[in-house]
Amino acid sequence: MKLRTRLTIASAAVTSISTLLIGGFAVSSSHNSGIALLDKSLNAVAITVRGNSNAALSEALYSVQQSDLALTLVYFSAQRQATVLNTSSLTITPNPTKSEIAASGKHPITHAGLENYRFRTMQLTNGEYLVVAVSLLDLDKQFQSDLLHLILFILICLVAAGIA
Repeated sequence: MKLRTRLTIASAAVTSISTLLIGGFAVSSSHNSGIALLDKSLNAVAITVRGNSNAALSEALYSVQQSDLALTLVYFSAQRQATVLNTSSLTITPNPTKSEIAASGKHPITHAGLENYRFRTMQLTNGEYLVVAVSLLDLDKQFQSDLLHLILFILICLVAAGIA
């Protein structure tokens, strides 16, 4: 193999790998930034409820309706009967397990299943609690689209370099 061919292959490999690493980092950072924005909205509802225990339901509902995001709000009785107070693009009703309730009381967590969503729980009195949730469908679609565009860009660059 000629030296020129080896140098061309080596430079294409180095360029592709560095583009993939930098682009992958940018796509991942963008996805994490989107999740942070969702978490900020979920936490805002939790803070509103925590500060007003006498009118927690009405304050949570008001906070959810004032949000820029489409949030789902579900009230769970002590017998775990769910009542959806506000619906959004989330197509399923969140029904967290006991361990998820404990974990999501401190910070939002992701539930992976038929439809991925982030949620946060807020304990009320007598074993009752609220769940505020937001769908990850749009964010996940954008992440997949960004990754696909990155890979296509690298492939087009490799083909263009091979032709030149």
